[in-house]
Amino acid sequence: MEPWSSYYFWRAHIGLPFERKEMGVLDSLQNVLQPLLLRRTKDTKGRDGKPIVELPPKHVDIEYVELSAAERDFYDAVYRRSKLRFDDYAARCAHSVG
Repeated sequence: MEPWSSYYFWRAHIGLPFERKEMGVLDSLQNVLQPLLLRRTKDTKGRDGKPIVELPPKHVDIEYVELSAAERDFYDAVYRRSKLRFDDYAARCAHSVG
């Protein structure tokens, strides 16, 4: 699908603007991908009215584990860093919407 199949065109119009966090680049990306991607859910029905895929019921297992002191320290550090990054991202999104 020209010109989007060209690496250089893609890089110039999507890749670099995305890296520079330019406004509107995600809208451009969605516009390019929308005709190519089909979104299907487990509720999507075929022409015969039946679900297009039969999935087994969801089953969740919760496993509790004991972490060593070193593992807990590492886990907590990753959690804190991730939470700070997410909170910063969420704050920036809230400001850009409002």
